[in-house]
Amino acid sequence: MSTAWTIPRSRGSKGAKPATGRPRGSLSPRTLPTIGATTGYRWYTPVRGGLWSAVRSAWNAAGLNIFFSDRYNFLWGGAWAIRRENLEGLDLNALWRGTLSEDLAVTAAVKGMGLRVQFVPRAVAPTFEDCDRRECLEWTDRQTAMVVLWGPHIRNFAALTYGVFNGSVLLGLVSLALGALVAPAFLIPAALFLFDVPVATMNASLRRRAVFEGSPGLAASWRVSAGTWALANLAVPWVIAGNLLRTRRVRRIEWRGKRYELDEGGLRTPLP
Repeated sequence: MSTAWTIPRSRGSKGAKPATGRPRGSLSPRTLPTIGATTGYRWYTPVRGGLWSAVRSAWNAAGLNIFFSDRYNFLWGGAWAIRRENLEGLDLNALWRGTLSEDLAVTAAVKGMGLRVQFVPRAVAPTFEDCDRRECLEWTDRQTAMVVLWGPHIRNFAALTYGVFNGSVLLGLVSLALGALVAPAFLIPAALFLFDVPVATMNASLRRRAVFEGSPGLAASWRVSAGTWALANLAVPWVIAGNLLRTRRVRRIEWRGKRYELDEGGLRTPLP
């Protein structure tokens, strides 16, 4: 089968280091004619640690959930592959002209051809980088803005998923307070509403373990404690809520020191 590998130096792939060796795990799924392209994903690995570095890693890792869904997944610019015949059928110059995200534009084109995007766990690429609170929120806002402009259905899915979680936690805390101040009976709904908290931390631990089993090299460089990882994952739904609120109406975006105006998901001339 004639194939073409594409690992573009796109905006989204800065700092990512692909796994060593030939990515054999990315080749086998493309023997299926219904798969138009395969993709890896980024895994943020804090260098010195710190809560906000762990929050960004957890925020990014939460995106792995949608990569197993044909409806919501997409090509990640740091590591994706496409069949040569499909690549030759795309006008990349026109497709990428003025687009906010090259990989999301190709995703839409591939799915528009009636083909699937297949996630390959072994193609996860680590990024060794720390961040503070400001950098974390700026990065997550920018990633959310791209998703909002390209795929409103993903935004709606995130809003529903994390809205339910945040709402349950708030109701659980209110019930807990009522149980202490009014009547012990309120402790029953408190336990039910707060049940998602230990489930979320367990899911985060399982997600990390699954990624490390698929990419053993990541585990050796991981320095985040179990407690910090659990706390970071509990912070993610609240960070996402803020991201969604701040990116409801995206008009401008800053990328690598340049500010752009947006028009129907496309980039206009950089602003001074």
